[in-house]
Amino acid sequence: MKREGFFGESFDEIDFLFDISAMALAELYVMYLNTGKLYDAEDEFEKIQSINADEESLKFILRYLTDIRAEVPDADGIREIVELWRESEC
Repeated sequence: MKREGFFGESFDEIDFLFDISAMALAELYVMYLNTGKLYDAEDEFEKIQSINADEESLKFILRYLTDIRAEVPDADGIREIVELWRESEC
């Protein structure tokens, strides 16, 4: 996914799309580990037989999620995903 542009060139390049990509990828990976499937309905996702994740990739996603949770700011200040979370709590 990194090669396809779903993440920035470095952790300093923060973008809402990159944050969503990291959260979605982590959610799909955990779902697959827990259920052996990527989705509960019978569809194209059922055809996926395995997911491979090397240690470097898992460390990358963990670092990305940690930066989101730690509210590491983007170039404009507050990270957009954090701003949306705060607004939704009101």
